[in-house]
Amino acid sequence: MNNQFILLIPSIICLIMAIISIPMICFPATELERNIWQKLKIRNIRRWVTKKGTEKWAQKSSIHNVIESSRKNIAWHGFITFTFCFLMVRAQFINNEFIKYSSQLLLFPSIAYFCGSIIQRHKLVIILIRKCR
Repeated sequence: MNNQFILLIPSIICLIMAIISIPMICFPATELERNIWQKLKIRNIRRWVTKKGTEKWAQKSSIHNVIESSRKNIAWHGFITFTFCFLMVRAQFINNEFIKYSSQLLLFPSIAYFCGSIIQRHKLVIILIRKCR
């Protein structure tokens, strides 16, 4: 029983990340969130990931399209993370030990998708700030 709970911890982490992704779509960034971005240097990570192409692409297309694209990306990241959570929980009720333990590897792409959601959120907030100016 104790081993069963330990194997569910990654799926609980995955579920928490998926639930946190939902408010990223609609709610404005808080001051605490912006401070965390500064400490984690999300701006540098975003520039490294997008290789500075996002801002150029945003200038060529309409800003509304970039905002909608960022929101859709965050929604897809949340959906895929929910799916991985479901698969990890489902694998714990299968009698095959290999599937039980290998399903834990789905936590790594979930973390990557969550980081992608944070980067998309940062891009979304930056574009909205520039739009207001």
